[in-house]
Amino acid sequence: MKSATLILKVTNACNLRCKYCYNAATMFNRPVIDPAKVDKMIGILAPFDNLHIIFHGGEPLMGGIDFFEKVMRIEEKYYAIRGTKFTNSVQTNGTLIDGKWISFFKKHDFHVGVSFDGIYNDKYRGSTEKVVEAIKRLKKEKLLGGVIAVASDPEYDVDANYEYLKKLGAPLDFNFVFPEGNARSIDLLTNESYTEQILKLFDKWVHDKDGVPVRSLGILCHQALDRNVNLCSNGSCIGNFFCIDAEGTIYGCGREEMKNYAYGNIDSISSIEDIHKSEGFRKILVGSIRRRDNCSKTCAYYSECRGGCTDDAILNGDIEHPNEEWCKQYRTLYSHVKETLAQIKSENVDLSTLNPCFTRILIKATGLPEENADE
Repeated sequence: MKSATLILKVTNACNLRCKYCYNAATMFNRPVIDPAKVDKMIGILAPFDNLHIIFHGGEPLMGGIDFFEKVMRIEEKYYAIRGTKFTNSVQTNGTLIDGKWISFFKKHDFHVGVSFDGIYNDKYRGSTEKVVEAIKRLKKEKLLGGVIAVASDPEYDVDANYEYLKKLGAPLDFNFVFPEGNARSIDLLTNESYTEQILKLFDKWVHDKDGVPVRSLGILCHQALDRNVNLCSNGSCIGNFFCIDAEGTIYGCGREEMKNYAYGNIDSISSIEDIHKSEGFRKILVGSIRRRDNCSKTCAYYSECRGGCTDDAILNGDIEHPNEEWCKQYRTLYSHVKETLAQIKSENVDLSTLNPCFTRILIKATGLPEENADE
């Protein structure tokens, strides 16, 4: 079954002004992408058996429910024509969610991800009370896919934010800030501090009986247990991951630097073959192959990290070589998780004493009976 992901940048408009926003260069212009462009883009990707669409922005909900409904009808059309199966999610700041949006998300089985920085939210994003209420409502309606907190502040406290977000009862993740857009002009958390804190969080999380899912920690566990589960940064996204922005420009990822490797505009592209023939696609493909070739010859972790994220490499100045800061972070975290899992196995630790989120991962990976975990 061939699958692809489309990041649909509904609009660059946003009702917040996050201090680290990577999309600030757009000046938050307000046009919403023409549904006809969306129709053409989905038609190009419809030959994939499964297509996951992530509604993104800017703030995507500023596109309005009518726009979202039009996209749902486009999906229905291509399901009828090609049999393409669609799943949908949205990444939102949560401030515009009301009863109408809740009804829409339930009707169309959306997963809703909320960008929220917890104890740092007022400093970097704002509208904290509105977002907390939205998270609670989404959780109650079983629509909440998770909360993403950007670790950006120079004094960022991962543990304190984990405890704060855990009280909301939501699956969560931490995104280490990347220096694009506005983030280039503010003081940021160091890679060393972030890595050290995530190590400590993992040790705590494994034994946290009341713990909530932390996506990146779960994926590291799956990787250390030799399961084929990856972050987009180490999953070889080229050729099955696409983004279309509000102007109709197509590129391989929603991050800002990738616009320098654009595949072209939807107005002049008619097929997946047109994308593959584009100069932007060729540069990304060739550069990534060379980076992976370099990594495979020198790094013992290559089979897990697959050369890392292309955008991170570009930010580091060379698409053909990995971002060494990211490499150090990944090597440190992966090796620690691997060692911890080996220790748990060798000591025959009672799984009922561990975090249920963690034990479920062990059960899936090892085939242990469910009664070995406290659900």
